Amino acid sequence: MGKSERPQELSSKRPQVRAVPVISAKPKFRDPRFDPLVSAAVNRRALEKDFAFIHDYKQDELKELEKAIANERNPDKIKEYNDMVSVYVGWTSLAFLTRLQKQEIRNHERNVRVNQKLEEMKKEEYSKVEKGKMPFFLKKSKVKELYVQDKFEELKKEGRLQSYLAKKRKANSAKDKRWLPYPKKN
Repeated sequence: MGKSERPQELSSKRPQVRAVPVISAKPKFRDPRFDPLVSAAVNRRALEKDFAFIHDYKQDELKELEKAIANERNPDKIKEYNDMVSVYVGWTSLAFLTRLQKQEIRNHERNVRVNQKLEEMKKEEYSKVEKGKMPFFLKKSKVKELYVQDKFEELKKEGRLQSYLAKKRKANSAKDKRWLPYPKKN
């Protein structure tokens, strides 16, 4: 039967079978880290605390891959391991990986330390409010200051503060040179 020979409406003389969508009774579990429907209503700090173990797993797996690459003699196996690392992390060079990996670890640890400080400050403020004091909320600029202070303390501990400040000065002077007038040509 061709397309043009079909009836435009279904016949009422025969009962029609309709495909009824079946609703499953099982709830659909969503990962709040990646699902846009859930992520708006989730407390970020609680989420980071709940999924902190993933960061540790990731570091452990990368260390195991690095050890396997260091111990392996077969070039085909080394290439296979490097491919696994690049798929896992998204970077191809192992030297580049370790630098970025260390930076990621430092940033994660800094976030953890600053968040702990913020939690302590909030608890202190909460106890002061219970005693009758007016509530005080940190501004975003003060929170940023906490991050910068922690970064400077870390750099000072590692002995890299002077080189960091020198780089910053150089970059700022380069930015300032943009606003200087050009010398006149004679």
